[in-house]
Amino acid sequence: MNKKVVILGILAVCLSISIGIGFSYAVWTQTEKQTGTNTFESGCFSISLGNENEAINIPNGYPISDEKGIQQEAYTFTITNTCSIYAHFSVNLEKLNTSTMEDQYIKLQLNNRRPMLYNAYNQVTAATTGNTSRSLDFGGLEPQATREYTLRLWIDNEATNDQVGGSTFQGNIVVTSVAAEPTGAEYIENLLATNKDTMANDDPDENVRYIGANPNNYVKFNNELWRIIGVFYVKPSEEGPYEKRIKIIRKDRLPSNLAWESSNGNDWSMASLQKVLNGDYYGKIENYSSNGLNLQAQGMVTNVVWTLGGLGEEYPSKGTAQYFYEKERENLVYDGNSKIFAEKVGLMYPSDYGYATGGSSLTPRIICLAKEMYHWDNLSDCHNNNWLFSPSYDQWTLSHYSDDSLFVFYVHSSGHVVAGWGTNSSRWVHPVVYLKSDVKITGGKGTSEQPYTLSVDD
Repeated sequence: MNKKVVILGILAVCLSISIGIGFSYAVWTQTEKQTGTNTFESGCFSISLGNENEAINIPNGYPISDEKGIQQEAYTFTITNTCSIYAHFSVNLEKLNTSTMEDQYIKLQLNNRRPMLYNAYNQVTAATTGNTSRSLDFGGLEPQATREYTLRLWIDNEATNDQVGGSTFQGNIVVTSVAAEPTGAEYIENLLATNKDTMANDDPDENVRYIGANPNNYVKFNNELWRIIGVFYVKPSEEGPYEKRIKIIRKDRLPSNLAWESSNGNDWSMASLQKVLNGDYYGKIENYSSNGLNLQAQGMVTNVVWTLGGLGEEYPSKGTAQYFYEKERENLVYDGNSKIFAEKVGLMYPSDYGYATGGSSLTPRIICLAKEMYHWDNLSDCHNNNWLFSPSYDQWTLSHYSDDSLFVFYVHSSGHVVAGWGTNSSRWVHPVVYLKSDVKITGGKGTSEQPYTLSVDD
C-alpha cells in the first residue's frame, strides 16, 4: 500500500548548563519565525500546527516535576483525514541524530494523558535515515475525521546535572499514514464521537470505555455473550511494544463461586483462581468442559502484561477510580508479590468498575469519579448506573491490598469496593481477556439481541 509520511514541524530542545544558571530550552513550531497557524497537506492528511506564538518557551529549563511540567504551555496540532477512505496513522516524535541527550531524561505529556518518559514509547522506523523515532499515538481516522493534540516536553525531575548537562535533544513530529480497514479496537474508538452518553475516555491514558447502566457493548465470543469494557494500551510481553486491544468481560458469572487464593495469599501470579482461569477454564478441561474457552475463542486472545500494583493504608481515604487506576500500574505490592504477570485470562480492576459508572442527572458522573469507591454504597446513582455492578453477589477484582497478604479488593453487592479479608473466601467471577490487536468487528450493533461479531486474520 502507498504509505504517506508527513513531517509536521521541527521541535528543538537545546540544553546548556553553567554553574548556578541551570537549563533553558524552547520548542519551535518551525525553524523561522512563525506569524500564524501553518497547514500542511500530503496525500490524505491535512495537518495544522502551531499557534500565534513563535515558540513555546520554558524559561527555567532545568529538571522539573511532572506537576510543573503539565502546567507548561502546550504545543498544539491537528491531523485530518481529507480523503474518502479509512486510514491508519501514527504520530511520531523523531529524534535527530544530532541530539546528544539520552531518551530516558526527556518527559512528555500528550493531551491529558499520564506523563511518560520518551523511551517508554514504542520505537518505530524513522522517516529519515540516521534518526530514531518513537510513536506517541496511533490509531485510525474515518474520512473527514480530525484528531487534535497538545504536547508538552520537559526534563525529567530524576535527571542530574551530570546526566543532562551540556546535552541537546532535537526532533521532528512526523505523521505516517496508510490506507487500511479499521481494526476492532479502532472501530470501538471511533464510536466515541457519536456516543458521548455511553462512552468516555477520561482515565489517565484516555482509554475509550463504555459507561452507564446498559450501553450497547455486547459481543458474541466463545458462543456466549460477553461485554466490551473498552480499548486499552497493553503490552503482549514486558519488553514488547504497546498495542491497542479490546478488553472484554464475560456477561454471566462462572457457574461456581471461587476463592481468589485457596491458601489465603494475595499474589496473583500464584493465586489458585489465576491458575483455574489460565488452566482449566482456558483449556476447557475437567470442570470447565462446557464453560471454558473454545478453540476459536482461544485463537482471538494471547498473553498480555497484567500490572499488579495495589493500594495500602491510604485506602479508603484515597480510592477514587483514578487513584486506583494509577496505583494498579505502579510497582507497590505486598512484600515478595509479583509486580506484573503475563497471561491470557484475568479479572476486572477496581478502576474498570469505577470508570464504568454513568452517574445520573442527580449525581453526575464527575461526582461519582471524585468520590472514593468505598463510599459508593451511599451513592446509588453511581453503582446503579454502572453496567459492571450486580446487586445479587460480590465480584472479585484483580487488585490486592499492598500492606497485608490476606486482603484483595472486590465489588460488594451494595455497590462499594471493599478490601476483603481472607482471599480463601468464595466470591463470584467474571473472566476478562484482551482480544488480539488484529481482531476485527464484522457485524452486529452491540445490543444484547444483535451483539458485535468478531473475526481474526489467519
